[in-house]
Amino acid sequence: MARQIKLPPNTNLYNMLRSARLVEADQVGRSVRRIKVPGREGMVSLSALILSTEKVVPKEILPTLAATHFEIDTKPAPEAAAVAEE
Repeated sequence: MARQIKLPPNTNLYNMLRSARLVEADQVGRSVRRIKVPGREGMVSLSALILSTEKVVPKEILPTLAATHFEIDTKPAPEAAAVAEE
């Protein structure tokens, strides 16, 4: 059974990162993206905050890092349903 792990709803942090131009945002200002990465049994869908390589990784160590491959999922994410608490 797959575990459902979600990024925290820390909107202030995401807004600060976007304002500092460390992450890119979509047309409505969201910086958390759905990505697909290769897994053991095919592609796996994840939520990710994609940081700009040039701004967070020193150029000197770039050649020593393993290559990472992912694709950004362009399908719109379903809106979360509101749940009433009693």
